Amino acid sequence: VTAVIITACFTTLPTASLSGRTCCSKILRILSLHVVPFFGLIIGIAGSIIALYFSWMAYQQPDMNKSFNVPGLDGPVSIRRDVNGLPHISAASHRDALFGQGLAHGQDRLWQIEFQRLVGKGRLSEFVGSAGSTMDKQIRTLGFPAGAQRMCSNASPESQALAQRYVDGLNFYVNNYKERPAEFLFMGKGLLEIHTVEPFEVMDCCLIAMLLMWQMGANVPTEIKRFKVF
Repeated sequence: VTAVIITACFTTLPTASLSGRTCCSKILRILSLHVVPFFGLIIGIAGSIIALYFSWMAYQQPDMNKSFNVPGLDGPVSIRRDVNGLPHISAASHRDALFGQGLAHGQDRLWQIEFQRLVGKGRLSEFVGSAGSTMDKQIRTLGFPAGAQRMCSNASPESQALAQRYVDGLNFYVNNYKERPAEFLFMGKGLLEIHTVEPFEVMDCCLIAMLLMWQMGANVPTEIKRFKVF
């Protein structure tokens, strides 16, 4: 009986070993022919998308050295940037300086201004979906657009004229620069569609001002407590 068992072990071991090697070979073959190329393709596509995205972002940086002939200005307007990128505006008049400020804000803060305008109008859900519906309801219930319109109507004609010059500078950037902030790629209503900016109005300035006042006043109870302590 012992001899039979030993013989059986010696006759079956090579077969099992051969079967194991065959199974490993099949697994390695599947990995090398199917799995590895598949993940390599995925990684290659992801890397290409990331590279294209960063290349597009680099291309979207506005040219700060452009020169334009703008009708209606009182004199030359210069926007000089220091080593930190901060704009320094020189102009012949206050109204021209505000035009330059609007242009500089278009270069630096177009997405922030556009986003705050959409929030103030109660249109956030148009771009972020149902996640913005609560904010839109709150803004519209508080009557921000109507309040901004009253604020503009109550401003003096001089203040309205100066605000219009700022808006003119902002719209000048929108109309004469094709570069757009990277965030606009995610605000488009279609896949890889760049968000289209509607022309700005003086009322939008009042709207954003109301929104900022409301946001900065949200911690009034905390500020009152801090005032009592100090």
